[in-house]
Amino acid sequence: MHRPALCLVAILALGCSVAPIPSGASMRTDATKILQDFKSADLGKRRDAVYACRGTGDSKLLEGLRSVLKSDEHCNIRGFAAEVLSELGDRYAIPIIIYQLERNESPGSEEWFYAALGRMRDPRGFDTLMKGLDGRRPADAAAGLGLYGDPRAFDTITRLIGPAYVETGSMSQSQILDALMLLDRERATELCLNLFAVGPGDWPIGSTLVNGVPERVRGAMEEYLDYGNEDHQSEAVRILDKLGDAHSMERLIHYIKGKGGARWSAASVLADHGVSAAGPVLLLELPYETGELERRFFVAALGILKTPDSARGICNYLRVEVSALGQVEMMRALANLGDRRAISTIMSRASDRTSEEIPRSGDPYQRFPFNINVADAAAWATATLRDGKKPFDEDTLSIQIETGQDSLVKPNTKQVATWWDGLVDRRIYQF
Repeated sequence: MHRPALCLVAILALGCSVAPIPSGASMRTDATKILQDFKSADLGKRRDAVYACRGTGDSKLLEGLRSVLKSDEHCNIRGFAAEVLSELGDRYAIPIIIYQLERNESPGSEEWFYAALGRMRDPRGFDTLMKGLDGRRPADAAAGLGLYGDPRAFDTITRLIGPAYVETGSMSQSQILDALMLLDRERATELCLNLFAVGPGDWPIGSTLVNGVPERVRGAMEEYLDYGNEDHQSEAVRILDKLGDAHSMERLIHYIKGKGGARWSAASVLADHGVSAAGPVLLLELPYETGELERRFFVAALGILKTPDSARGICNYLRVEVSALGQVEMMRALANLGDRRAISTIMSRASDRTSEEIPRSGDPYQRFPFNINVADAAAWATATLRDGKKPFDEDTLSIQIETGQDSLVKPNTKQVATWWDGLVDRRIYQF
């Protein structure tokens, strides 16, 4: 049997189907439909028709796309056409884009147009991109220059960075900084670090710095952990989080041992990265931590990392915790840990109907944007440990919000309490 026949037999034996090769007539029919949809009154159809041309080499479709680029009534559709044509490397689209930009004939499409010129890197587009820095959408022009990749634009773009431009939206600021990083990584890293020193909150520097020179960025952020104010420390923790390397994680563990104001954030980062070495440090620091925010995040991290003896340490704190939010966080951590010996401590709060109103903006991670009831949380955590059910988490909380329930969960509190009463005399599941 010839090799092609063997391949076909193998494919059929595996239960696979061979995709039919479109015939010439079929391809022509598809192109005809796309050309018709270019003129549809339905905005969605026109959009889909434009994106259906990705990867095409059909001259009629390319001509149709150029027509859309010139004359579609909606700025977004013209922008989509510019995007697809630039991906296809269609040089005939460049004069059309330049004409519309320089005569301001397509307001609202600038972002796509500048990006298209940058993506194609045609010398005809460079001057238009540079002129755009003084136009209506300078950040879009800067982003296009970043894609173009000519370092000559670096110094001109830096003129956009100043007190007057700080008031511009954070998206525009990010576009400028990201463009500089694409043009000259080392210079942009130093510039961003200088901006960071002045005030990390004035510009969205962190998202750009993570693309800077890693050794330089990491070293600077570690210094801020030691000597910066709380704002600098919080942002430094976030940047080290994005870097995500082992050295950065080790530095955050060391930071936990100090008294910095962003230790709660560092604990969350270490838990997200699954850094098990952080567990013993968090457990050791927990008795010395007095801030409610730090305590909650230390406890949450311990519940995720599952450090040995974490349940015992958290139970010791739960016995004296007065905040409803703190108690619920501790119960959730204990449920995650799965140590049934925690049940006795949890059930000691089963009659506590205390609740706290936590608005959506009041919690850094928006875990509890509604009333929290300690008794319901205790019942749920106990049921989780008893039956091995899924611990209450963000998914559970989202369901409560959507259904309009005020309390955290609605397990059968009476049933759980009755089950617990039967175990008290036998001294089961206690530390």
